[in-house]
Amino acid sequence: MKFDRTCPHCGTPNDASFAVDGTDDPPINVGDISVCAECAEVAIMGEDGKTRMLTRSEAFSIPPQVVVEIGIAQEAIRQCKGDQ
Repeated sequence: MKFDRTCPHCGTPNDASFAVDGTDDPPINVGDISVCAECAEVAIMGEDGKTRMLTRSEAFSIPPQVVVEIGIAQEAIRQCKGDQ
C-alpha cells in the first residue's frame, strides 16, 4: 500500500519519518501516530493509507509516555520554527 503522509491540518506533504526510539525511516503502519514537521499537529495513519486527524477516543487512548514524547516533538518543532 502506498501511504499519503500529507498533514490533514496544514496540507504539508511530510516525506520523512523517524521512530521515537531513534530508528531511521521506520516502516509505516495503519494506526501510527505522526507529528507534522511544519505545524506540529498530530495525525494518525488511516486504513485508507492517508493521515487523518485523530478521533476523540483515539486521542484519549494514546499511552501517557507517548503523549509525553509527542509533546517533546511538538515543542522542538515549534522552537525550530520560532513559534514558541
